[in-house]
Amino acid sequence: MNRDQRLAAWIEGELDANSNEELLRDLSADESFASEAAEQLQMKRLLSSQAMDENEFTRELLLKVQALSHPAQVPPTERAVLKRLQQRRWWNRAGLIAAGVSAVAAMVMLLVFRPDQFPPPAPMVRVLATEGVQSLDVRALEDSQLVTIESGILEIELGSETRLVFEGPAEFAVVSVNEVRLVSGRCYAEMDEGASGLRIKTPSGEVLDLGTRFGVEVLPSEETSVHVFEGKVEVDLSQQRSVLSEGEAAQWTSIGELTTISLEAERFVSRLPGSDQQHTRWVHWSFDEGSGEFTVPQGEGFPDAMEPAQLHGARWIERDGSGALEFDGLDDWVETAFAGLGGDKDRTVAAWVKLAPDYGASNGQAIVGWGDFSILDPDRRRGAAWELGIGDTNVPVDTFGRLKIAVGGPLIVGHEDLRDGVWHHVAAVYLGNGAAKGRGVVLLYVDGQLQRRTFGKKRLMLDTDVQSSNSEPVQFGRQVMRATAQREYFKGAIDDIFLFNRALSGDEIRSLIQTNSAL
Repeated sequence: MNRDQRLAAWIEGELDANSNEELLRDLSADESFASEAAEQLQMKRLLSSQAMDENEFTRELLLKVQALSHPAQVPPTERAVLKRLQQRRWWNRAGLIAAGVSAVAAMVMLLVFRPDQFPPPAPMVRVLATEGVQSLDVRALEDSQLVTIESGILEIELGSETRLVFEGPAEFAVVSVNEVRLVSGRCYAEMDEGASGLRIKTPSGEVLDLGTRFGVEVLPSEETSVHVFEGKVEVDLSQQRSVLSEGEAAQWTSIGELTTISLEAERFVSRLPGSDQQHTRWVHWSFDEGSGEFTVPQGEGFPDAMEPAQLHGARWIERDGSGALEFDGLDDWVETAFAGLGGDKDRTVAAWVKLAPDYGASNGQAIVGWGDFSILDPDRRRGAAWELGIGDTNVPVDTFGRLKIAVGGPLIVGHEDLRDGVWHHVAAVYLGNGAAKGRGVVLLYVDGQLQRRTFGKKRLMLDTDVQSSNSEPVQFGRQVMRATAQREYFKGAIDDIFLFNRALSGDEIRSLIQTNSAL
């Protein structure tokens, strides 16, 4: 056994009597080895909360080795020193124990007499995001009281396993982490994997989550519908109970008559735009030339959109010191060479518009459009066009003066009447995965404010055609309708048309209004 092994054995209390004398000689003969021995045993004591001064420890170590090997040779004074050092270590250990007891007692006193120092409990409801919500009573929301949002979208987290998205107008109350009372409006619900048990109570029935994603809508008439996007739900009416599975939907009246309907995922917003990290590509037609037969766009990322656009009858006017175009509603329009964005890709189209004082029937189509309207195809299931326009009929989804989107038939219309003779900023946002089941969501904005949405009866999935011979390139002021010679033309003025390759957030749209420049 070498000296390092002897030292290790002694530190662990395993050194026999025959080796003690050898270790003492090693320590006495080599000062650096004695210092190393002191450091090693000091480290061991540090780990067991018994650290002591290094000089005292070295002295104690030498005395202990000598006492074990030759007890008679240890002078009485040194024995006293050794005893005093050992007593000091005992009191140090006692002090550590007492300090620990005191710390525990102090913590108990703090908990008993200082309840204000407790960390607040995790809230039952947490607001994740809002868009277009003019006012929100957060205290009422947290206190399980009825909350009303006149318009906009509210996203909240319920407990730690449930995410809810409400779209106004809506009235609801969060009763507990497992119960929501929905008086009116739309609510999208999504639970973490493995979670279940959320109950949504409506005026005429209840929907119990069985581990799923689903949407519930309550109309002012109290007619209620539920759409199951994943998993299952149980619908409990006063005299009927049914289980709906993924892909199924049903509605019931205030008297509890349950009927099967088609699933409409796009009615329920599942996420808000603006969270993607996609590189922004854009094109802007400013109409600032003031004269001539062409207008030249600016942009980034759309090289095929940079060709000059040709005016067909549209007249140059002035708006706020710069140019704009006026359309007569008869045959004025602007033709570009840009095919537009195809398929169901995210997009945002924005512009300034002013309706003519005598704006009337057949004057709303269209501000901006492209693709293939295919309006004469009765069997179509996909909308092959994209058209931002103004309603010009008495049909609810095509109401006079309201902003609308059509993709092959009226799809969604806003609520604000633009027939007031002033300039308005309008925008349409398409978020390709904004609803469950990978379905897209269209959001409409007027002057930066989110519009309440009214839906067309025929649901068409967006699949904008930009490649076939029937497809028409981006155009302004004229309806996209190659299938018939009877087109409708916009009557009013248009300025600063922007097209983006992604779904802008509400804040980004409001920034666009202020700066009139791409993000």
